[in-house]
Amino acid sequence: MADPRGCLKNSLIGCGALIGLVVLFVVVMAGLAFFSRDEGGQVERDAVAAAAAAAAGTTITVDDPVVLTRTHPGRVILDLAQGEFILEPAAPGEGLSARASFDSEVHSLTQSFEIQPDSSWTSRITFRRTMPALQALFRQLMGGDTNASITIGLPADVPVELVVRLEQGGGEAEIGGLWLTTADFDFRQGGFELSVDAPLREPLERLRLHGRMGGVSVSRLGNASPRVLDVDCGMGGADIGLKGQWRNDCDARFRVRMGGMAIGLPADLEVEAVGDLPDDLTLPVLRRSDGEVPLPVLRVRIDQKMGEIEFRR
Repeated sequence: MADPRGCLKNSLIGCGALIGLVVLFVVVMAGLAFFSRDEGGQVERDAVAAAAAAAAGTTITVDDPVVLTRTHPGRVILDLAQGEFILEPAAPGEGLSARASFDSEVHSLTQSFEIQPDSSWTSRITFRRTMPALQALFRQLMGGDTNASITIGLPADVPVELVVRLEQGGGEAEIGGLWLTTADFDFRQGGFELSVDAPLREPLERLRLHGRMGGVSVSRLGNASPRVLDVDCGMGGADIGLKGQWRNDCDARFRVRMGGMAIGLPADLEVEAVGDLPDDLTLPVLRRSDGEVPLPVLRVRIDQKMGEIEFRR
């Protein structure tokens, strides 16, 4: 007996049935997109206010937990995906704030607020798409709205540890004038822009930029004066501007995989190599003048594979 022929010849389902299942799946997804496009509605939500209401069961109880974000040190953890994200200093005298605009059928916003016995606090905000990607695509094709955005204001009068994770979206962060102790940015499958337009309250102890499948642009990083700088980018491009008011030395590592990285150096920053440099890489020499005061030193480690790092003044 001859072997059956055609696709899926060893199963009980033929090509026509397979195509029918694919068509049925597409119809179902389109139907879900059509019937859900008017169910959710646009939501304007104050995330921190909701988090404050949920803080009643934390370690200690206070009348207004959000007041602590402008009077006591804390930690902010942001987990943001599939939208537009803006991070900026809060207005003078204000604490942590967050304002989101989204469709509740497409995205969700969750937050937690923990208070420790010493009145230090941790705020975690999660904002991401809950609708399946294919259904969201059909919804958009049917005229539905899948756009979402969130703006977060950080308090400027208290020390804050900042952790930001961005995925599949665009993000902008302005941290000039803030009092950050550490800052950790992880971005994937999207673009990210970081600027430091004014010196921080105190130099950063550590700044980490870790990106995959995306691009990052950084300007005036010298105003943050990180003592430790770790930049790691893969499958994307990075433009790192180090101009600004450096107040201390910096131990830096620049790592690139399958991409390119350009590092702009200010005229008043000394650069020293730690370890071996790639054969095709040279560090710009600082032009010295007699009687100059000691300048901050950037000690760099370089790690590149299937990519290139370039320094320029």
